[in-house]
Amino acid sequence: MEIRSETDYLWHHIQKACAFFAAMENFVKT
Repeated sequence: MEIRSETDYLWHHIQKACAFFAAMENFVKT
């Protein structure tokens, strides 16, 4: 269970980072 929650947290963090970079790219392009 601990490992699973850690993996979920990491995956969520990666998704947030990807979304952040995508937003920054859009902001720079506009």
